[in-house]
Amino acid sequence: MEQRLILRTVKLLDRLLGIAQRPRTWLVGGAIVLAVWLMFSRYGLLTRVELEHNDTALDAAIAEKRRMLDSLRQYATRLERDTLLLEQLARERYGMIRPGEIVLVVVDSSR
Repeated sequence: MEQRLILRTVKLLDRLLGIAQRPRTWLVGGAIVLAVWLMFSRYGLLTRVELEHNDTALDAAIAEKRRMLDSLRQYATRLERDTLLLEQLARERYGMIRPGEIVLVVVDSSR
C-alpha cells in the first residue's frame, strides 16, 4: 500500500514537472516572450520606429524654419539697403506720399 502511494505520487509529480524537463518547450516559450518584449516594450522595435519617424519629421520642420529665417534675414537686409523697396512699401502698405504729390484714387467699376 505504501509503495503504491509513493508510486502514484512520483507519477503525479512527473506529469506536473514534465514541462520543466522539456528544454524545447522552455526555449520556444522564452523565444515568444522575448519577441513580444522586443516588439512592444518601452524600448521595443515599434517605439524605435515611431521615434525615428518623429525625428525625421522634426528635422524637416527645422530645415523649413531655417530656410524661412534665411529668407527673412535677406529681406531685412534688403529693407536696410534698398531705398526704392522701402519707398514702395511705405507707399503701398501705409499710403504715404511725398510732399507736393497729388494722390489720384481710381475706382474700378467692374467690381
